[in-house]
Amino acid sequence: MNSVEMEINQSAAEADAKVRILYVDDEPSLRKYGELVLQRSGFEVDTAADGEEAWAALQTRKYDLLITDNHMPNVTGLELIKKVGAAGLRLPIILASSIVSTFAKSDPPLFERGSLLAKPFTPSQLVSVVQNLLRKPQPA
Repeated sequence: MNSVEMEINQSAAEADAKVRILYVDDEPSLRKYGELVLQRSGFEVDTAADGEEAWAALQTRKYDLLITDNHMPNVTGLELIKKVGAAGLRLPIILASSIVSTFAKSDPPLFERGSLLAKPFTPSQLVSVVQNLLRKPQPA
């Protein structure tokens, strides 16, 4: 990330400084990457290694945004999204996957509160999607 991107991200994130994000990915290096990018952009970030761990975290803490991978052991990202919806939790969700075109056509109602993010992504792409989604009015 160049200095201009860092400056933009820092000033934009100051307004979002209290935003708490749950970042879910079963790959430790990708999970740490996402966590660091978001923390450096001023967000408060918790992580989970799979959908089960994420679901447990969602039961104990309030989050402003959920970012999840799909292909994970135990509970996939799509299964987690369905659980969130069935439980009536109202938070925006980003599904990060290398096969986003499949999801875009498969079940659009799942993403009425969220967005898709194609893997691999750059730090600025991740922060941009997060900021845009947080600014977007959420359906009731």
